[in-house]
Amino acid sequence: NPGEEQLNIAEAFSKREKTPPVNQNDKKSPWEISLGAAEVSDLGFMMADSAAGIYIRQDIRRIKIEIKKMSLTEKTILVKSLGIDGVTGNITLNQITAEKEISEPGSPWNLGVGELYGADINFVFDDQAGKLKLDLLAGEIVIKATNTDLNKKIIDFDQVSVSQTSV
Repeated sequence: NPGEEQLNIAEAFSKREKTPPVNQNDKKSPWEISLGAAEVSDLGFMMADSAAGIYIRQDIRRIKIEIKKMSLTEKTILVKSLGIDGVTGNITLNQITAEKEISEPGSPWNLGVGELYGADINFVFDDQAGKLKLDLLAGEIVIKATNTDLNKKIIDFDQVSVSQTSV
């Protein structure tokens, strides 16, 4: 409304006491994010965190996922099926091993995958500080599991099929 009020930029950024609205619920709730199913094509992802020594580059032709149960507040991701086609990329960890941070123990995540299908995969994982390296060239990988519980270190395979693959 020109003419009614003058714009005062300095006042907009000045500290003022905020009065809470009446009947405001101050109790904060965590975000609950979940996913039923998704399909993504032609995905390119790159991340470089030189301070932490983490470098990621991935190109994925197609990824299709169907979730059985997902809850970030419960730290649970149970995947019914995951299909990955045409993956090229790498993850490099070059962490400087100075003083290790002591983190508070928390509840672990509950992760699981029922069916995994992968094709045309060229993936490298390189942990330079831990002196670990994995090179995976896969034509086709099919894995079906009846039960996966990584916290209890349980993976019950129903089917494992690998063809044209080098690890």
